[in-house]
Amino acid sequence: MAAVDAESGALYMLDAEKNELYFASARGPKAQEVLGLDITIKPGQGIAGNSFLNKEVIVVSDAHRDPRFFKEISSAVGYEVRSLLTAPVVCDDEAFGAIQVINRRSTSEFDMEDVDTLKRLGRTAGALIGLGLQISDLRRAAGQ
Repeated sequence: MAAVDAESGALYMLDAEKNELYFASARGPKAQEVLGLDITIKPGQGIAGNSFLNKEVIVVSDAHRDPRFFKEISSAVGYEVRSLLTAPVVCDDEAFGAIQVINRRSTSEFDMEDVDTLKRLGRTAGALIGLGLQISDLRRAAGQ
C-alpha cells in the first residue's frame, strides 16, 4: 500500500481444492470487517478474480463503472471504492492469487509506475510461494 500510496489493500489466495480465492490478508480502514465476512470469489469473478484468471494487471479509475467490479464486498462493510489496481500473484506462469490496492490517496488514479510496482510485487510474492511449495514437496519426499 505504501509503495503505491493506496488507502487499502488485500491479498487473495487460491484454494485449489475448492477452486476459489479467499482473503488471505487485508489492510486499511475496513480490513477486519472484510476478513470477518469470510467471502470467497471464483476465478474470473470481480476484478481480482479476472486478474487471477487472465494473469494480467488491471487498473480501474472508476470502480463503479467497471462491469467486473464485485461491489458486494464494499457494500457489506460500507466502504467506498473509487480506484483499484490488481495484479496476479504468479510463478512460472502459474497463478496462486491476486494482490489488490484500493483508492490511491494523492491522486484519483494509479499510474504506470504504480502498475509496474504492483506487477513486480505479484511476481515476487509468486516466486516466494513457489519456493515454499518446492520446499514442502522436498520435505514430503524426504519423509519429514
